[in-house]
Amino acid sequence: MNSKTPGKSKLTSAPEMPRSVAAIAAQHLEAEIIEGRLEPGERLIEEVWAKEFGISRGSFREVLHILEAAKLVEILPRRGAHVARLNRKDVEEIYLLRKHLLALGFSLSGANMTDEKLKELHDVFKKMERAVKKADVLTFCRCSQIFDDIVLEVSNIARLGLVIDFLGKQTLRYRHIGFRLPGRIGQSLEAHRQILEAFKKRDGRAAGEKVYEIIEKAGDSIVAHLFDASSESLEANSADKAAYTQHPGALR
Repeated sequence: MNSKTPGKSKLTSAPEMPRSVAAIAAQHLEAEIIEGRLEPGERLIEEVWAKEFGISRGSFREVLHILEAAKLVEILPRRGAHVARLNRKDVEEIYLLRKHLLALGFSLSGANMTDEKLKELHDVFKKMERAVKKADVLTFCRCSQIFDDIVLEVSNIARLGLVIDFLGKQTLRYRHIGFRLPGRIGQSLEAHRQILEAFKKRDGRAAGEKVYEIIEKAGDSIVAHLFDASSESLEANSADKAAYTQHPGALR
C-alpha cells in the first residue's frame, strides 16, 4: 500500500518531547493507528517517520517494536514495517470475550452503585449526547470508555478490569471502526441510556443484559462491514474462519 509522502504533517498535533523518547513517540503513533488516521497495511518508512518525530532512526525502530508488541504494527523481513492489517478472528475473539466480561462487570455493579457514581455516569452520558449531535465519533468513543471504566470500578473486582485491558490496543482500534459505522453511535447512546436507567433502579441484571446485547451487535456489525464475501482479508483468513466458526461461542 502506498505510503504518505513527506510535506504536510501526518500528525494531527505535533508531540512535544525530548528527542529519543521512543515511548512518547509510540503513544502518538499508536493514536494515529487506533483512531484510523493511518490505514491498515500502510507502510511506515523509517526515515520519514523518524524525521516527523524529530528522533533518530534507531529510536524510531524502538517505536516500531513497541507497537509490534501491541499488535498495531507488523514488521516483515525485507518488507519493512506497516500498520497491522485487520483480522476477522481478532474481532470475533475480542467481542466474544468483551460481551461476557462487561456483562459480568455491569451486572455486579448494580448492587454496588452509589448516587455519586450515578452522577458521574450521568455526566458522561450528557457528553455522549452532545457528541452524537455533533457526529463526533472520537469524543463519543472516549466517553464510552470512561463510562465502562466507572462501572467496572463500581463492580469492585479489580482483576476484571485487568483482564479486559489484556485484550489489548486492538480492542480500541476495532471500537473506533465500529463507532464510525452509520447509525452506530446513536444506537450505542440509546443502549447507554437504558443502562443508566437500570443502574438508577440498582438493576444490575438489566444493565448486564443490555451491555451484552450492544457489544454483540457491535461485533456483528464490524465483522459484516470488514469481512464480506468479496473481502481480500476474508480470503486471506479463510482457514482461520473455518476453524473458528465451528466454535459454539463464535459470533453469529
